[in-house]
Amino acid sequence: MVSDDLVRASYEAFAGFHTGVYRDLGGLLAGGPGRRDVVEQGAVTARVSAAFEPFVDDALREVVAEASPRMVLDVGCGAGLQLATMLEAAPGAEGLGVDTDEAAAALVRRTLDGRGLGGRGRVLRTDVRDLPVETAGSFDLALVANVVYYVPAEERAALLTGIGALLAPGGTLLIVTTVATPQLFSRHFDLLLRAQEGDVSLPDAASLVTGLRRAGLLPASRGGSRPGPRWSPWQPPGPADPQAGPTSRATISAESITSGSPPPGWAEPPTRNSPGTGEAFAGRRNAARPPLLEVP
Repeated sequence: MVSDDLVRASYEAFAGFHTGVYRDLGGLLAGGPGRRDVVEQGAVTARVSAAFEPFVDDALREVVAEASPRMVLDVGCGAGLQLATMLEAAPGAEGLGVDTDEAAAALVRRTLDGRGLGGRGRVLRTDVRDLPVETAGSFDLALVANVVYYVPAEERAALLTGIGALLAPGGTLLIVTTVATPQLFSRHFDLLLRAQEGDVSLPDAASLVTGLRRAGLLPASRGGSRPGPRWSPWQPPGPADPQAGPTSRATISAESITSGSPPPGWAEPPTRNSPGTGEAFAGRRNAARPPLLEVP
């Protein structure tokens, strides 16, 4: 009997759909129907996501300390571990988690209640794009952790724009994601995604930066905690615009970029004492240009 739920969930995931994609590969390549792991294995995926908490926790607490949020949003909140971390790091804040999977939403409630946060955090079983229009401008910090790759590539810019519209002026958007690289796990995970119903796949760093720009966010650098080289964005010199008003920013922490060249327009920063500090990208949006939020 294995008492550690993360170990149990890992066995369920890797002995199940992570290897099942190779067992079914012949039929998939022959044009058979896509797999439904994303739809049917939401609870297992949420439990396995606990393995990433140590890699995200420090960076998340740092962002919370900088943002001093009163309202936080966790998009695709899984088991609710990061939502709980944000609430613990900001004792005066309230939080909302959204997830489309019913079993995952139940896990969030259990996590919040178990850590004494049920009175400050709540969860909705919904798509973030379906939140009421009244929530626009409500959140000081929004987290999108291990979610972007479940959204079809052509919809990601609209997703970022919609989440940006939920931010209060000066709010922060933190994106944590695995990205496409030549590394073995990245290639395996991308294959698993591409085998699903719908057009989903791992993003690359350049496309995420493009999506942020389309959402009205201008990239700017910040630190990270994952292994690999660090890149900072190139920005044209010039005085700050005194009419710009408050800004919102976005940070992308790309877990799997550990080799290769920076995206176009990005330059490698000076070497630091600690090599391999991980990838992170940030951006700022002029809040004087209000974004649009479409609600069906």
